[in-house]
Formats: sequence, C-alpha cells, structure tokens
Amino acid sequence: MQVLISRLGSDDAAARAREDRLVALSAGAARVLVVPHLYHLPETSSIWARLAALDGPVLAATWLHPRPAEWLLRRHGVGASGLTVLSLLADDCFAALRALLGEAGGAGTVEELSEAATPRWYPVVDRDRCRECGHCRQFCLFGVYAAGPDGQLVVANPDRCKPGCPACSRVCPEGAILFPLYTQDDAIAGAPGRLMTPDPAARRMLARHCGIPCPACRQAGPAATPAPGSDAPICPECGRALASAPEPEPAAGEVFDEIDALIDDLDALTERRS
Repeated sequence: MQVLISRLGSDDAAARAREDRLVALSAGAARVLVVPHLYHLPETSSIWARLAALDGPVLAATWLHPRPAEWLLRRHGVGASGLTVLSLLADDCFAALRALLGEAGGAGTVEELSEAATPRWYPVVDRDRCRECGHCRQFCLFGVYAAGPDGQLVVANPDRCKPGCPACSRVCPEGAILFPLYTQDDAIAGAPGRLMTPDPAARRMLARHCGIPCPACRQAGPAATPAPGSDAPICPECGRALASAPEPEPAAGEVFDEIDALIDDLDALTERRS
C-alpha cells in the first residue's frame, strides 16, 4: 500500500497539523508520498508522471471530496492498480485511515515532493456518470472541452475555464461535471450523497443558443419569445412553445442576450475574486 497525502498549501495551522497527523499515522505501515495540492498542480508537472508510475494500490488523502479527487487522479493515470480516496474534509478521516492500514504492509518511508503551484479553476468529469451528450462542450464559452479521438469528452484546455464559473455543471443532465473548489453548492463540489440536477434557466439557455433537442419536449432550434398576453403552454425545460403550429421566427432585431449576461456576471465575479 502506498499512501499519497496532498497538502492544502496554505498558512492554515490546523490544516497543516491535520496533514502531519496523517503522515505520522501512515509512516509506520506504508510508503508515504506527500505532494502539493493536487488540484492546483500544472498539467505538465513532473509530479503527475511520478504518481502515475506508482506500483500497486494507492490510498490518496486530499482536501477534496472523494468523487472529484478520484476522477482527478484517474484522469492523470494514478491508481490503475487500485485507488482508495479519503477526504481530509471528513471528520472520520483518521479512523478510516487506521482501518485501511490495519491490514497493509509497507516500507514505512516518507518522501515529500515540492513544487510551486498557482491556484487553478477547472472542471473534473465523473466518467461513471458522463453519457457523452456533449452539452457541456456545446455550452462552454471558453473552449475548455473537446471530443477526443474516440469521441469521448475530454477537458482539453482546463486553464481556459473562467475562474469561479460552474455554469456547465448546471446544464449536465447526469450531474457529471464537478468543480471541487466551488463553495456555494456542495453538489457542484461533489460532496458525498449530493448530485447536481440540471438548472432550468441554464438548460433553457443551452437549448436556445445551441439548438439542441429538448429532453422534455424533443423540439430543437431557436425558441421564439411568446407574444405578450399569450397563454400558449411553454415547455418548462427549454422555454419553447408547446404548440403544433410552427413557431414564428424571432422579430427583427430580437436577440437572446443570456450569453452576454452570463459573460457580464462572470467578469464581475472575476473582479470580486481579484
């Protein structure tokens, strides 16, 4: 068993003490590798190659919830021979570590790898839940996603993601898009027992601007704004009129400005974070 402990990388004394306690508990039973915050490591970091080359099962303790931590590690090829993830956010992480190492043998060594890591913000895809619908790729304004050679969704340009933006997570019909550092919704951060459900407003924006078929009414193409005073039924998922007659074309000069509004919101969010 090899234990991987990811440090928070802040001046938080309580967090540092928690990490050091885990190192001490692990050192007598396993080979221990201590690394910087995994989420912030650059894509080209040599530490990823070192972790991917580890032989045998890996027990990883990180400052992320288990689900995003697992898929972040798997994306970089870590734990191919077995991967168990513990969260340093959980109160029972010490008891869980003792239970897991009780039957494990190891060299009892500790090695710490250091590397400067600039704070990052990007999505992590839960491959167990992703159904390759491509909605996140169509919706993203910044080219973060792409289709791989086999057609599978890949996070091709993670650092193009707008810091603080979780919008693509809100349109995913399977709850597969996670932003591990998001603090306003535990489901988006991937907390245990929480699953993000599609946000109706975000899904309407996706349907209008990408022209995808609505999963509820199955209509596709742009949605015209209902005439004032119209009592025609509207699909609650995509905002299109539920009528048998063809929908009228949008009036001249009429635009759907949700994307512009979203960009303005993201710019404001970035200014508040800086």
